[in-house]
Amino acid sequence: ASHVLVVRDGRLAAECTKRVNVGGALMTTTLTRRLQMSHPTHAPLLTPARVEDAKAAICVTHAAGNETYDEMLLRLKNSPDEYEKATAVLDLSKLMDDGRAQGTVGAVLTPEEVERRKQMRVEAGRRLFELMQ
Repeated sequence: ASHVLVVRDGRLAAECTKRVNVGGALMTTTLTRRLQMSHPTHAPLLTPARVEDAKAAICVTHAAGNETYDEMLLRLKNSPDEYEKATAVLDLSKLMDDGRAQGTVGAVLTPEEVERRKQMRVEAGRRLFELMQ
């Protein structure tokens, strides 16, 4: 989704903000593809859902305050420390580390599901051993 932000006299009029359910998908798709092409080894793990979560975590909108948007940009331009604080860095290892079992791209595995899969592997190994004899 995207938002329409109204700026009056150089300040954000937060009470007039409207949410529009278009446009955000294109940004998510583009970011997903760029990350997949930049990091081909992690491409299967860079799903649109994970990228959407990362996008929500790093996208910051200008909040209504004492300074105008232009003043904020000027402050960020003139102060390297302020710019560093406002800069978002996307750490792929944190994006991937969301509790999912290693090697899976689907849902989070419960301990019961892990045990069931382990039992299935043991059973398949036993049947294979019997077939080989």
